[in-house]
Amino acid sequence: MNPSEPLAAILVSKFTVDYRPDAPADNGGRPRLVRDLARHLRGLGYRVRIAQRGREDRLVRCAEGIEVQTTAVPLPAWGDLTFARRTRKLAEQADLCCYASPEDGYPFYSPRSFAIQHGIWWDAPYPGWKRLVIQRWQRERNLRMCAKARAVVCVDSNFINYLRLLGRRGHTAAGKCHYLPNYADCLRLPAPTEEQIGKRFAGRSVLFLRRFEAPRGGREFVEMCRILEARGVRFKARMVGWGAEAQGIASLIRQYGLAGGIELATAEMDSVRQVLEEAAISVVPSVWSEGSSLTAIESLAMGVPVVTTDVGGLPNVIVPEFTGTVTRSHPEDLASSVESLLASEARYRAIARNCLLMRPVFSLERWVERLSQILADARLIGADAATSRQRPAVGAVFSALGGSHFPPASAISDAGRHRNLWSI
Repeated sequence: MNPSEPLAAILVSKFTVDYRPDAPADNGGRPRLVRDLARHLRGLGYRVRIAQRGREDRLVRCAEGIEVQTTAVPLPAWGDLTFARRTRKLAEQADLCCYASPEDGYPFYSPRSFAIQHGIWWDAPYPGWKRLVIQRWQRERNLRMCAKARAVVCVDSNFINYLRLLGRRGHTAAGKCHYLPNYADCLRLPAPTEEQIGKRFAGRSVLFLRRFEAPRGGREFVEMCRILEARGVRFKARMVGWGAEAQGIASLIRQYGLAGGIELATAEMDSVRQVLEEAAISVVPSVWSEGSSLTAIESLAMGVPVVTTDVGGLPNVIVPEFTGTVTRSHPEDLASSVESLLASEARYRAIARNCLLMRPVFSLERWVERLSQILADARLIGADAATSRQRPAVGAVFSALGGSHFPPASAISDAGRHRNLWSI
């Protein structure tokens, strides 16, 4: 990379599989957002370095001219302060710094920074003493982040309203926040034809495309399937994901005698299209710790009606009875919503068409345009950027498809070239 180019640093707790800089980007919404943000900043003319926790200190250069740096710090949450301290110099030297996990910068925040807030995770059902400690700790970290960063991009409005509960400082902090929901790369997720919508309804496949973790509602999905079968509803179910609860979910499926009715599978980050093409309904049964689910948004982009819960930012994404249903995070309610959608093909088709109307709203192009405007308004990029180094113009070219603004692989001379990290 050209050392004369301005430097953009993206700090995130975890980006790659197993915290290794030469591994592929991890599955999940945050790694995907970091990957696309890095590409966007590279397209604006920055040299980009992603800093994450790791098992060793190491730096790898990727084929797009983007670097991934791992810093040897404890991987659990109690390593937050160590990670912030060890990446402080990089953040302060960068012309533009993004805290993609806002808490990871605490208490050091660069004056030339913005943060991306992915939703409230501290609403878990913690025991009393732990809940009080975590809420107090998060209050301090969030208020400091909002005070120091020039802008805070929030994937839902839930966090902004949370800040307003924190008194005068909270209202001031909320004034730094910008609601910008997650996105779908609609160029890679084609809209279905009417014939395909009909085939999906006939297939009656109900999909869970999420991490197998307690907050994501995998067990609630299995309970929902048990209720649907008991009601005599004709359907088939598929759970595509990964995570700590995988064995527990598989055991629950066997316990309920549903092994023949629920398929378990895994998928890579960019195989969403193939999974959603076969789904009639996408169920997002979160019970806590949710922002604006990428699964929900990508389902809309593919014309797949969504059954979801009233947790976090999900009601920001799904319009009840227009693009799906929003209900309590309870298996009985989820089952009733699925049963209702499968009861009428005319209603199903109408909702599927409505989902496709949301494609421009949640497009990657819209996200890039709005993010660029937020950063320009905060004087972080553009002609009015208040830094000592010249900034790339807001209108610099960005292609969501990995376009020609990236240097070719042959232009990277070092031996640490890793194309798999960014492959699509």
